[in-house]
Amino acid sequence: MKKDQLFIPLDGVIIEIEKKENLAGIEIAGNSVEKNEGVILNDKINFTKTAKEEFGWLVALADAGTLKGLKVKFTEGFDLGDNLYFVKLDKIIGNF
Repeated sequence: MKKDQLFIPLDGVIIEIEKKENLAGIEIAGNSVEKNEGVILNDKINFTKTAKEEFGWLVALADAGTLKGLKVKFTEGFDLGDNLYFVKLDKIIGNF
């Protein structure tokens, strides 16, 4: 999936992770904890009623238009290719 073909996800966000390399220049494995952080690419999310209640801080950020570009850490996501991941809201463990 390409960045210009993003969909509006239900109760999740699309995150782009940076390719990371170790000191030898070898890309870090996909299951490394260092790869579980990235930047939110989408500015719109379809929230279910349950998600609105449970993830109020993300709803507020989305309503304010500041969700896109937020750097977050997550536990797992669905690989969309091109370093893009679909991550459910309950898999986001924090922002920084």
